[in-house]
Amino acid sequence: MDQEMARLQSSFPPWLWNAFEAYFRAEERNRGFMLGFDHVADARLVERIRQLKVAKRQSIKKDYPTRPNGLSPNSESFAALNKLLADAPGTDAEGFDFEEESPEGLSVEQDGFERVYVVNWTQGFRDSVRLAVEAVIAEHGNGFKNRALWLVYNAHVRCVGGLVYCDHSRPHFWHDEAAWVFSELLH
Repeated sequence: MDQEMARLQSSFPPWLWNAFEAYFRAEERNRGFMLGFDHVADARLVERIRQLKVAKRQSIKKDYPTRPNGLSPNSESFAALNKLLADAPGTDAEGFDFEEESPEGLSVEQDGFERVYVVNWTQGFRDSVRLAVEAVIAEHGNGFKNRALWLVYNAHVRCVGGLVYCDHSRPHFWHDEAAWVFSELLH
């Protein structure tokens, strides 16, 4: 199974593999897996391989622009975008409670039937982010658009959510809650 995991890992860019790993770690915490039992570890590995094969068949990596390397320029527009994203509202905030009133800029709705929380940035906060990205493009040109969008994507994953494996319907699939950044933010 280790060889199969290595083969699957080689089919994804490193950032995407890390996103899968983060999802799996979160699922283990949420489900409270009993660590130390070999049969449980084997079952987890088999399930991960199955889920990663779904991602490969889904061709999930084609949905993203190339991730830029290096640092952002030292500029007023990138500093403003970084500040906005550093202060972005999210479920990662200390003391966040789904039962309490949502912080400004964050929308939290509960699906009453399944008791699942749907969390996202409000349209007002998204508009602020869009304006900050447009300021980066105005200052640096389209060559830095992807760098700015990836900063937004990373902040959304940290604050609200990213890759999620959906097994509540057939066929199973991966959904990226942060993918809107690339398809909707500037449109």
